[in-house]
Amino acid sequence: MAELLGYPATIVGLPEVVAALGMVPPARLGRPAVSEVALNGGQALRAELASFAEAIRTCRDQRQALAASYPDDVIAEMPLESLDIQWREAQTKMWPLAGIAKTKLQKLLQSYANGGTADPATDIAALKRLLRAQGLVAQSPLSALPGFVGERPDIAALSAVLDEADGFAKLEARLTDAGVPCARLMEQRASLIQRDGGGFEPLLRRLAAAETALAADMLASQPGAATQMCLLISLCRILPPSKRCKRGCPIG
Repeated sequence: MAELLGYPATIVGLPEVVAALGMVPPARLGRPAVSEVALNGGQALRAELASFAEAIRTCRDQRQALAASYPDDVIAEMPLESLDIQWREAQTKMWPLAGIAKTKLQKLLQSYANGGTADPATDIAALKRLLRAQGLVAQSPLSALPGFVGERPDIAALSAVLDEADGFAKLEARLTDAGVPCARLMEQRASLIQRDGGGFEPLLRRLAAAETALAADMLASQPGAATQMCLLISLCRILPPSKRCKRGCPIG
């Protein structure tokens, strides 16, 4: 019977087979979809969380440091390095040339703002730091995760996406340890990572219901037989019809 599911019969027996099957319903029923990006990225993506969160904080702090407000698309086009040089040069001039140069630069900076009063003394440096941080956010591998919304993401939500992928990866590892061939897992992954197990949801619900009902009915009188029967029912449910006899039992 183990061989019918793709299990190596010489390595794993019926208890291991059905124990593996029994892991799937509780692990996928009631669970959200698993991000394939998060699943493939593994710990490398989780390692990005700290630096990503720091870049987000930098964006927030630098926006708060601005005396005026500037549209993001305008910030990306501003000649910040040139403005910074002009500001430094203005500070080296003698009076009244310094005042004239600073006023001219302030008016130029103000032309990029869409609110507030621009202040070259604070805004140029803050805009440069903001632009660098925005670049880090946009280039982060986490940007490929569902729920990513630029520099205003929900870090907890992104972490939850990674947690869900970790849980699924551990499920696959347990199934592999129980003897399920990796090739079989890869065949079923596309469906199982969907919410509630995707196309397997009806089957998983039948499996879970059958095991729960049998355990409740038999535990009081035949505790040893309860587990054995649940395993057999699970195996019958998971096998395709061509592998069952007329009564629905496994062939072999």
